[in-house]
Amino acid sequence: MLKSLRVSKIMASGLLVTLAALLLNNASINGLARLSLMRQSQQQMQEEGAIATLPNGHYQLCSKPDPMDWRDGAGVCFNFMKTGQNVEGYYGYPNSDEFVCVRGTAKTHLIQGEGLALSWPGAVWYKISDSESTWDVEGHLKIVGGETIRSEGKGDERIDWLRFHKVILDASNFYRYRSPKMTSPSDLCDWKIIN
Repeated sequence: MLKSLRVSKIMASGLLVTLAALLLNNASINGLARLSLMRQSQQQMQEEGAIATLPNGHYQLCSKPDPMDWRDGAGVCFNFMKTGQNVEGYYGYPNSDEFVCVRGTAKTHLIQGEGLALSWPGAVWYKISDSESTWDVEGHLKIVGGETIRSEGKGDERIDWLRFHKVILDASNFYRYRSPKMTSPSDLCDWKIIN
């Protein structure tokens, strides 16, 4: 009787181990399936991110997928309003004060137009040039023909408004987020200063 009880316990523990392995395997498969679906969804959003074909509205495109956490975005992002082929927004790094306001016309993934930026003691623009330069490390934003159009204050309180006569933003391979997370462009970009 003792022997059959031991055999029953061994069989029961073997069944539990087998059941646990099946549940873990199923959870792994489900996790992989969810991960695969997320990647497909992000890839689809990336492919559909052609700015020119988007309907009118407020959008956020970023060079990296949505981090799905407290951050406003990942990589470098373009947060904008689109009306017809006209686009107004800003391009910069989430959760920072590094950005350039951009307005212009959308052609596929490209925005061509003009730019506006602030230079202040916390974010000084040391070099403004008439020649083309790349604003970001990733190389998506080209700026040309910068000039100071307004200045206020002195020393540590000086603020300069900079206008760039030509900007070209290449947002190909950017990911379109389901909804904008960054500050609204109307809160950061005051185009009245150059109109």
